[in-house]
Amino acid sequence: MSLKLKVGDRVVLKKEVERFDNFIAPVGWMGIVVETGSDYLSVWMERRLFGAEDWNNCVIWTKADYSHNDGPENYLSHVGG
Repeated sequence: MSLKLKVGDRVVLKKEVERFDNFIAPVGWMGIVVETGSDYLSVWMERRLFGAEDWNNCVIWTKADYSHNDGPENYLSHVGG
């Protein structure tokens, strides 16, 4: 991952995140990194993300996303933290 994010960093979605059939997280929404690893990232969204209740209102990227060249660096911009 080219983004160097750590727990507590604030991010903004620069691209819509689709997690069919559960939810779509819109461009411009803000979130906070709550968990990170070499092939895992979880971002808690500051606004209620309907359909993401089972994920505690988080957008999550896993090893499968990274291996399909669809990791968080394509969706997130670091804005502070």
